[in-house]
Amino acid sequence: MSQDHATKLNDFLYDSVYSAAVGAAAVAIFFLISDLLQGQPLFTPSLVGSALFLGLDPASVGTVHLGVIGLFSLVHFAAFFALGATTSWAIQREPRLPARSMVLAIALFASLEGGVLIFDALFAPGTLAAVGHGEILVANVLAASSMALSLRHAHGVPFSRPASSPAQALG
Repeated sequence: MSQDHATKLNDFLYDSVYSAAVGAAAVAIFFLISDLLQGQPLFTPSLVGSALFLGLDPASVGTVHLGVIGLFSLVHFAAFFALGATTSWAIQREPRLPARSMVLAIALFASLEGGVLIFDALFAPGTLAAVGHGEILVANVLAASSMALSLRHAHGVPFSRPASSPAQALG
């Protein structure tokens, strides 16, 4: 294996795992806080895991099932890894992509929303309604933004200071 090929593979794996961890953590932390504020710690991953692994109707889940939280966490991270790997592949094809944080964030957000819709339709119908689309939208915005910014940082794209006046912005 050539040095260049090994470097590209290492960069691919680093971007995939790093962005997956950041995105998955953003969603997990958001729902942990949301669940805590509602007095039901870990309820959301339990609800989704119960629908996915136990076949329960999401609307009927009322208690936390600790066993399915771990299983769902693995599925959750695997889904984010797939998104991270796809994003890493795109960055290897278009190295300027991390500098276009907004475009990257929008693409990641669209992918996350599409993934939620597919998951709800194929694997755990009713989950979207039970969790609430508003909360999922917020979680996905946080995940997409976090992933885009972490990839920008990982690729050494600096954050420039905004110009203090319109004249400085032009000059």
